Amino acid sequence: RDDKNVKSVVFRISSSELGLARAFELRQAIGELRERGKKTYGVLEDDSQAGYLVACACDEVVMPPSAFAAALVPLTVVPI
Repeated sequence: RDDKNVKSVVFRISSSELGLARAFELRQAIGELRERGKKTYGVLEDDSQAGYLVACACDEVVMPPSAFAAALVPLTVVPI
C-alpha cells in the first residue's frame, strides 16, 4: 500500500472461496489502494456475483464473456 514503486495492482478474482463478507473486505482494501494513487485492475475468472462486486471497486475490469451474465443481475453496491 505504501510502496511508492508500486504504480498498479492486478486482482485475479475467482469465486472458489469468495463470499460476500470477504468481497466487501476486498472492496475496502481496493479503495484504500486507490486513495493512495494506485491504479487497480480487476480480472474476473468466472461469473460470480461476489467476484463482480470486488471487480467493480477497481479502476478497470476485464472479464470473460461468461462473466457478462453476473453483470446483468442487479446488485446493491455501497460506495467505497
